[in-house]
Amino acid sequence: MAVSEKVAEYETFLNDKLKGDLKGLVESRDKLLNDSSEYHRLGQVIHSLQEAKQHGNLDASLETQVDLGNSFFCQANVSNPEHIFVDIGMSFYVELTWDEALKVIDSRTKVLEKQAVDLEAKIADVKALIRMVLEGLRELQGVSNEPEAPEERPGF
Repeated sequence: MAVSEKVAEYETFLNDKLKGDLKGLVESRDKLLNDSSEYHRLGQVIHSLQEAKQHGNLDASLETQVDLGNSFFCQANVSNPEHIFVDIGMSFYVELTWDEALKVIDSRTKVLEKQAVDLEAKIADVKALIRMVLEGLRELQGVSNEPEAPEERPGF
């Protein structure tokens, strides 16, 4: 097999497989971190509601705005704000009290963060493979990885 064929094979593997894998892993990690951030915000809202209730600033009903998606909000009136629906994964929602929700949020956040750490390790592995393939390509093409030394000019 000629060197040019081997170079083309490595370039195809790099561009089609490794870079695609890296993009998918980064998108998955970002989604996990976004989900974790949303659970964290929900926990903060629950803590705020608990404090408002302790100070007597929470009525029997609650008026709020609900994000319908793409930052499109509508008015909502919650008749019993002491129970909320929480996504426990795979788009399953469960009605929980605030204390139950905080426990679910804590455990769900830990799971999501562990998955994000695992994805970080996979991302590092793919990046290492990309560097290795690039180094192999440089060797096959006879290109040096070291910067060239500047020419010395006599008379200066």
